[in-house]
Amino acid sequence: MIKTRLVGLLSHAKKYIVYTILWQWAALLSQVLAVFSIADLLERVVYRAVTVPIIERTILILVLVVVIRFVCERMGARSSYLACVDVKRILREKIYEKISEQGYVTYDFFLPGLIIDALESGNAEHLAGWAQELIDKNIRTVNMLGCHDGIPLLDLKGILAEDRIQKLI
Repeated sequence: MIKTRLVGLLSHAKKYIVYTILWQWAALLSQVLAVFSIADLLERVVYRAVTVPIIERTILILVLVVVIRFVCERMGARSSYLACVDVKRILREKIYEKISEQGYVTYDFFLPGLIIDALESGNAEHLAGWAQELIDKNIRTVNMLGCHDGIPLLDLKGILAEDRIQKLI
C-alpha cells in the first residue's frame, strides 16, 4: 500500500514509484505469457499434436520470459531503491525537528562517518553542511565517535553518494 503522506514528503520519488509498478507489471505479463505457452504445449501433448517447432517455440518463449523477468526484477529493485533512498534521511530530519521543538536532545549517528569521510577525502564539505544544518534548525544532538557496533557508515545514505560510502567501508 502506498502511503500518500509519505509520498508527499518525497515528491521527487513519485516517478520511481511509477517505474517500480510498471516493471512489476511487465514481469507479471511475461509470467502470464509463460503460463499460456506451457498450457498450449500441454494441450498439444494431450491431443498428440506436438511438433518440433511447437517445442522450440515454447522453449524460446520460456527463455525470453526468464530474461524479461530478470531485467524487470533488477530494474524494479533499482527503481524501488531510488524511490526510497532519501526516506530515512527525510524522516529522520522531520523527527529531529519535532524533538528539538520540544527542547529534547537527539541521538545522532552521522558524526563519526562524516569525520572519517572528511579525513579520507580531504574535504569537510559534507561534515560542515551537516553541522550547519543542525545549527540552522536548532537541533541539539548527542554524538559519539564509536561504539560496540562499530561506526555506522550506512546511515550516511542520503548525505554521501553511494560510491563514497562504499569507499569508506
